[in-house]
Amino acid sequence: MEEYYKKLRLILPRFLMVSISSIIGLLIVHVLVDTFVSISLFTDEVWEFYLPIISTLIPLLIWLYPRLKLLRYKEKFIRKGSGATFIITILFIASAIPSGLVQNYFRATSVRIKRVSSVSDINTTIPSRFYITDTCSLSTSKPSVYSRSYQKDKKQTAVVINLYFVRELCSNPTDSSKNSNSYWLGKEYSITLSNEISNERKQELYSTFYSESSTDFYNIAIKDIKCFERVNNSTLDYYQKAIILSNTYYTTQELIVFKPCYELPNLQSNTNLAWIFLTYGIGLVYILFQLIFPKVKSEKEVQDEALKFTSFKKNTQKFLNLFIPKDSHTVTALILDINILIFIVMIFSGVDVFSPTYRDLISWGANFKPLVIQGEWWRLGTCMFIHAGILHVVANIIGLLIVSELIEPHFSFSQQLLLYICSGVIAAGFSLYWYDNAVCVGASGAIFGYYGAVISLAFTKAYPKAERKKLLQSMLLFIGLNILYGLNGEVDNAAHLGGLASGIVLGGIIYELHIKNKQLSDLS
Repeated sequence: MEEYYKKLRLILPRFLMVSISSIIGLLIVHVLVDTFVSISLFTDEVWEFYLPIISTLIPLLIWLYPRLKLLRYKEKFIRKGSGATFIITILFIASAIPSGLVQNYFRATSVRIKRVSSVSDINTTIPSRFYITDTCSLSTSKPSVYSRSYQKDKKQTAVVINLYFVRELCSNPTDSSKNSNSYWLGKEYSITLSNEISNERKQELYSTFYSESSTDFYNIAIKDIKCFERVNNSTLDYYQKAIILSNTYYTTQELIVFKPCYELPNLQSNTNLAWIFLTYGIGLVYILFQLIFPKVKSEKEVQDEALKFTSFKKNTQKFLNLFIPKDSHTVTALILDINILIFIVMIFSGVDVFSPTYRDLISWGANFKPLVIQGEWWRLGTCMFIHAGILHVVANIIGLLIVSELIEPHFSFSQQLLLYICSGVIAAGFSLYWYDNAVCVGASGAIFGYYGAVISLAFTKAYPKAERKKLLQSMLLFIGLNILYGLNGEVDNAAHLGGLASGIVLGGIIYELHIKNKQLSDLS
């Protein structure tokens, strides 16, 4: 019994602290986001599934997993070495499920239906998900529609077509003005067409679908709508595109789109408070039961485990240090952090994690010539922080980490930043000149600027003489393989070449100025 209490003291307090803190912490974040940012920033799925997983798993791995490694299961029950993994899985489930239920409960119970006298009063009230208005009409203008299509799966067995219809909401039909801020009614229609049928048959089915959807949306009667639900960020972009096509200019900051609700929403949560405590309690009881079986490792085993953990901890800390701005690594770490943060926000806003659509990338700031020549020159800078999927992000992170070790010792903070930003913008300019309608994103142009700078430095005394030739050969081989791979048409070779050329020139100039300034400072 004494050994069991020893295991309890080792595991239980830390588990309670980590799990309860994770649940309450995510709830606080949820409240703050809904209050001060946007109630539609993330979908219900993100709040109730993805975020509970992340917010519980990471703290458990950091603060509890090392303690679980001090327990030893009999191989009769658990495969050798997997006891800690088995228990951490149980602890994770016992924490993540209640956390998701808490978010579901808050999401439902915090929702209120706001009543406003007219749609123009919506901005004067506290933001809500649902609204009831006493005075509301649809404008007499023609509905606008945006069409989106994509393959249903990787095997491309079918194509999914979504139609996003919008029509302006106003206090009365004559209030619609092309120069005023406005609110819109939106509705989504969807159809799935098999790729096994002929194109003629697809066109026929699509025409029928479009006609029926258009008729249904046009015949919407305000009197039948019980309340309006604010569209969340995952689909808002598509409705915005429909509004742009309506020949009326509205900024996205002023835009609010609502879906019609023909029944008042059920504001009662599917989750009872008792279920939250019950699921957490069941998990807790199961953990107490599981702690009966393992033994606490001997002092020698603990010491050996401590040595292994120390090594693991050092490697983990070394990896985490890559993302911490410090000394000469400050610029690289900031670039990594910004790119990762932007990608995470994109994903939580509804962008596909593996294959974002071109429209998604454009809305987030991709380099796109038709928009750039219309005055959106800022895209030449923003495009280097936008990525087309998680694999794209990871590839650029690896490429940057490899070359940054060769750059950081020879350039100051401002010089690294200048080299990176200028190379990225020039690379985007090359892409703009070379492609007429391509959507270009990614940090690779700026990273190639770093590689160009290394080539330039290889002809100076920046690197030891014995290493210059091998370094130059490896750089040229890496660049050559990337350019060759880019011939498949999916890679922006123009940006790569532009970044490389700018890096060679800028890297050489900046380094020479750096050496001269250093010599002058030494003399003084």
